[in-house]
Amino acid sequence: MTIYIDDRGTSPENAVAVAAGWIAYTDSWIDFQADWDKARNIDGDKFDSMHMAESTRPVFLFACEFDRACESSRLL
Repeated sequence: MTIYIDDRGTSPENAVAVAAGWIAYTDSWIDFQADWDKARNIDGDKFDSMHMAESTRPVFLFACEFDRACESSRLL
């Protein structure tokens, strides 16, 4: 068996911390890794890492990520 756990909110200024995880047989992780590698290497949509905080932001924020001219249009 192999387990993956990720945490959020563990800095001292946070009142609450959360940990979530997934446990599976090692063979399942090997299969998942192969599928994940295929998914992250799709031509035209390659990525090295995925962070939930980035993937849940509205799409238009990604467009403004490196464009100072549209920073004032961001919603906070």
